[in-house]
Amino acid sequence: MSIIVIMISYLIGAVPTAYVIGRVFRGIDLREHGSGNLGATNAFRVMGARLGAATLVVDIGKGVLAVGLGSWASGPAELPLVAGLAAIVGHNWPVYLRFRGGKGVATSAGVFLSLLPVSSLCALVAFGLVLWKWSYVSLASIVAAGILPLAAAAQLLTTAIDPLTPARLALAVLAGVLVILRHGANIGRLRRGQEKKIVFSQDKS
Repeated sequence: MSIIVIMISYLIGAVPTAYVIGRVFRGIDLREHGSGNLGATNAFRVMGARLGAATLVVDIGKGVLAVGLGSWASGPAELPLVAGLAAIVGHNWPVYLRFRGGKGVATSAGVFLSLLPVSSLCALVAFGLVLWKWSYVSLASIVAAGILPLAAAAQLLTTAIDPLTPARLALAVLAGVLVILRHGANIGRLRRGQEKKIVFSQDKS
């Protein structure tokens, strides 16, 4: 059962939301537009706020669904964590699109909103503040990815310790590192002053 749950969680995470929405509602391959990334930010830039928000919500939902599946299924206590990680891996490297996916920010948010909601809210607040101040989604994502394991450590080490505490903390660190590594090109552009800011404009027709 555990292997099946992990495989299903990967396939859920691998659903290329931005690609599907682009094809269905705009008749485009989002990989050929904007930054070419299959994430909510590029969906927002290319297709407008409404479809960008839809992409974001579905990608978050993939993480929530995977953790929920792991919690529902019979298996070891660590199964929800592994299922969540499988969904993140699926989003980043989807089998449906030759392993070229997004950067895992929204799906990771869904996973940790389910597993560590307080820590996730701390990371989301940091994301929102950085985005409001500098208007760089990439920078906000990187900061949030760094805040998440710190907030998780504070949350887990100040509450009752249980056998899953090390695994939860390790997953937070791993997820944060993955997000930062996936933003390598963005970090280079930020350093060179070439990164594009997000512009909150009206929806595109």
